[in-house]
Amino acid sequence: MNNLKAGFGRTIVTPKIGIPMEGYFFHRPAEGIIDDLEVNVLALSANNIKSLLISVDICGIQSKTLDIFRSEISKETSIPVEQIIIGCTHTHTGPYA
Repeated sequence: MNNLKAGFGRTIVTPKIGIPMEGYFFHRPAEGIIDDLEVNVLALSANNIKSLLISVDICGIQSKTLDIFRSEISKETSIPVEQIIIGCTHTHTGPYA
């Protein structure tokens, strides 16, 4: 019998004003905040299989860095690395990562 459980979390990760923004061909520091940048997490569990779906409001993360993040999250949560998915919203008005 399936016993699906779900949880959701969100935290704001908006950097300080003045940080360089990603995706421009010239230095363009952040001059203000229209919308906060967030990390959103959906946690799912069914039949003792747990997964995390994580969305980060930045342009992108290098695969080496993603591997480190997923490994550390796995250590903290006991969720297998293969069950942790991290995606970026590809915003060009966020910081370099």
